[in-house]
Amino acid sequence: MFEKLFGGIVSMLAGDLTAEQRKFLSDFVWRCLVTFQIAAAWGMLGFLGISGFTKAQETAALRQEIHEQKQASVLQARLGIVREIRAQRDTMCSTSDQVIRNTIMNTIDRLREDYRAVTGESFAEVRCP
Repeated sequence: MFEKLFGGIVSMLAGDLTAEQRKFLSDFVWRCLVTFQIAAAWGMLGFLGISGFTKAQETAALRQEIHEQKQASVLQARLGIVREIRAQRDTMCSTSDQVIRNTIMNTIDRLREDYRAVTGESFAEVRCP
């Protein structure tokens, strides 16, 4: 199958060759492609900018970086939720309308659920100071 494929390509590019020359040229091209693929996979072509498979150290470093970024994202989400809960609490404590207080308390409850989903911890009950 590959012999026919490369034989056709070689005959288009090389023109009039004997069957033996075409076979040799197509085998040569095939072996060059396979060798190039192996060299690329093993990282031997770094000078061309082809890195090949990642090494264990590179994979571990990437996992560590992803873990640190995830922790930073959790911290940012946690701080944002805490700030919003406190702002809602201050608003709730400053109003005397019970309908508004109930609406704000529902919002705070949703924020507490978000906090639990992000951190795995429960947020303390919200009360007016």
